[in-house]
Amino acid sequence: TPLMSIIFASLSLAAVFPAVCEAIAGPPLPTQTVTVGISGVAGAVDGNPAIVKMGNPLSIAIHPITSEIYWCASNSVVRKMTQRGHVQVFAGTPLITDVVDALTVDARFHGTSGCEFDAAGNAYIGHHALDATGQHIRHITTGGSVTTIAGTGAQGDSVNGNGLLAAFRAPCNFALVGTTLNFNDRYNHKIKAMSTTGTNAVTLTSGTGWSMPFSMAADSSGNLFISSGSRLKKIAVGTLTVTTHVGSAGASASIDGAAGTATFHGLHGIAID
Repeated sequence: TPLMSIIFASLSLAAVFPAVCEAIAGPPLPTQTVTVGISGVAGAVDGNPAIVKMGNPLSIAIHPITSEIYWCASNSVVRKMTQRGHVQVFAGTPLITDVVDALTVDARFHGTSGCEFDAAGNAYIGHHALDATGQHIRHITTGGSVTTIAGTGAQGDSVNGNGLLAAFRAPCNFALVGTTLNFNDRYNHKIKAMSTTGTNAVTLTSGTGWSMPFSMAADSSGNLFISSGSRLKKIAVGTLTVTTHVGSAGASASIDGAAGTATFHGLHGIAID
């Protein structure tokens, strides 16, 4: 796409993901890389980046006002790294799996995957639970209040004018375009959208041709780019036409090249500058 760079990670699905993520430090050193966490060591320890232990980092978001880095972890928390480099739990309690609405650290999550901020700093958090409960989308206000805004909790596949009556199988990873929160309904192999206003109505955006969609990002025009197996696919704003942007179905190698010839060994993580 002209004047746009898409950055993503290519991971083998057979690999054991280390409990580590890398974050680019903010200004004035945009090229400095800070490794957060001890590679291959899972746990729940806050502190400076070198001693932090956490679950698998599943998504990253930048706070629009503070520029702090937030991410979801598989051990049911949302964590953040302050501008001073301190890593701490922002919401939830590590290793405690539940669905409880409350203020940040008193709230409980059933796995977390997907963190997105609106311009005011309100956060939307997805659940990546694989069992029969915990299928929700959560909202965290700037004051730290956590509420459930979509999903019955039970596994299912439905849309509804009332978000709390919709059903999912792992709603994860978001792209907010205006007042529409786009997200992957991963194990239903669909792309859905939720209104961030009113009753948080949930609608279907695309329901065929997806293979466990995971990462998602939107460009400045509102086009969506979504990882689907070994392909990066695009949903055009307005028409909702789905095309393969780069990659090939069933590819098992990482080969550089033009969009039509490049291949990936799984895609995990997308960012658009």
